[in-house]
Amino acid sequence: MTFANGDLYNGEWKGGKQEGRGMYTLANGHVYEGEWRENKRHGRGKMTLSRGASFDGEWKDGEQEGRGKYTFPDGDVFEGNWKGGKQEGRGKYTYANGAVHEGEWKSGSMEGRGKTTYANGDVYSGEWKGGARNGRGKMTYANGDVYDGEWKNGEQEGRGKMTFASGNVFNGEWKGGKQEGRGKMTYSSGAAVYDGNVYVGNVYEGEWACGMQHGRGKMTYANGNVFDGEWTGGKREGIDSPMGERTRRAVLEPEKQRAGRSLVISHSAPALGIKLPLNYHCILPRNPYH
Repeated sequence: MTFANGDLYNGEWKGGKQEGRGMYTLANGHVYEGEWRENKRHGRGKMTLSRGASFDGEWKDGEQEGRGKYTFPDGDVFEGNWKGGKQEGRGKYTYANGAVHEGEWKSGSMEGRGKTTYANGDVYSGEWKGGARNGRGKMTYANGDVYDGEWKNGEQEGRGKMTFASGNVFNGEWKGGKQEGRGKMTYSSGAAVYDGNVYVGNVYEGEWACGMQHGRGKMTYANGNVFDGEWTGGKREGIDSPMGERTRRAVLEPEKQRAGRSLVISHSAPALGIKLPLNYHCILPRNPYH
């Protein structure tokens, strides 16, 4: 049957309605082939869209419901449960770049428990909400670093523990993917060397901002020395940093500027072995103890 709008149906009818097996070709190029009930896609069927996407699975009253496989035009594939035309329940999403997510879905978004293996080898296992890492979860990075703690909108936020591949361990508060608030860093045998100073066995406990020691804090050095006082941007305030001034300039300059009492840091190598991404940018808050 050819409709006035250009759609074409070729299949079974019952009581004047599409019922049974049939193929429906829409004027825009979409094609559905499968089962029908009372003029609606119902049962098993495959919809192929003109732009290259396709859904092959179960339908109910014209919408995807039950088990089904959706192939996107870019090569991504979702296989799992559907309800009311959206992913709902357990499912597996395989990205064209090789990444894979397996877990729970709600109203078309990743929500609940899930595990993602990223194309670069990172692996996250934990809670999701609104399609992003939210709640409690563990990320094992391809370079050997491991973060276990709280997440918000895809970034570390709340309480968490990062065990670095070097052996360094940070346990404390995070915000926006960086150490922020109270925390403890224990430097292990694999700690980095700055200007000939080896930070093996040092322990810092105190305040952090932008992934660096900032505020009140206590550093207990492996040789028994202790500094308990104020820090700004990873440097002991008012005295020479154990990093050495030459290394400090390489880390904090030339992209350092004063904005009132704030310090803008934009670099890949913060103080004392805290590793940040190349495009790192953060505004340190005013030190409240000044």
